[in-house]
Amino acid sequence: MNIEKALRLPFAGGFTRIVIGAVLNCIPIVNFLCGGYLIELTANTIKGREEMPAWDGWGNKFIKGLMVLIITFLYMLIPLLFLTIAGGMGSYSADSLTAGAIPCFIAALVAWFILPMGLAHYAATGTIGSALSLRNIFSFIGSVFGNYLGIYLVSIVMFFVLGILSLIPFLGWIVSILGGFYSACVLAVLFGDAYRRANLKIYGDGITLLKL
Repeated sequence: MNIEKALRLPFAGGFTRIVIGAVLNCIPIVNFLCGGYLIELTANTIKGREEMPAWDGWGNKFIKGLMVLIITFLYMLIPLLFLTIAGGMGSYSADSLTAGAIPCFIAALVAWFILPMGLAHYAATGTIGSALSLRNIFSFIGSVFGNYLGIYLVSIVMFFVLGILSLIPFLGWIVSILGGFYSACVLAVLFGDAYRRANLKIYGDGITLLKL
C-alpha cells in the first residue's frame, strides 16, 4: 500500500470516526479505547481489508488498548533499566550520568523501532507472547527492511510536522488533537501493510500467521 492511499484511508469511514478517536484519546484511561481501535485497524490491513473499524465493541477495544500499554511497557523495560542505572551513577559524577544515558537512548531508539512490528504481531494473533517473540519480529522486519525503515522515517516526519502545526495560535491544539489520532491511523495502516508483506515473503500464503 502506498503512502498516498494510506493517507486517504482514515477518511473512508467518514470524518466522524477520526473526531471520535481524537476526543477519546484526550481522556485518561478512556484513551485505551483508541489503542484498541488502532489494533483493529492494523488487523484489518493485515487481512487485506481497507476499511476503518466501527466504533463498537467498546469492551473489546478497551482490553486491546490495555494490552498495547502492557506491550509498550515491556518493550521499554530495558531503556528504563539503563535510565535507572544512569540515575544511580549520576549521583557520583556528571560524566557517569552521561555515559549511562547514552546506552539508555540507544536502547530506547531500538525499542521504538521494533515496537510497531511487535504490535502488528499482537494485532494478527491476539497474544502478548507473539508481540514479544523477538526472533519472529526481527525476521519480519528483515524481510521488508527497506519498506519498514521508510515507514518509520515517515512517522518521524509526520509527528515533527504535527508538532510544528500545533504551534499555530488558537487552532494549534485542534490540529494537534485531530492530527495526532489521524496520524496514528495512517501509521497503523502502513505498519499493518508492512506486516502483511513480510508474512507473504516468509510464509507465502497471506494469512497463515506466526508459527511460534
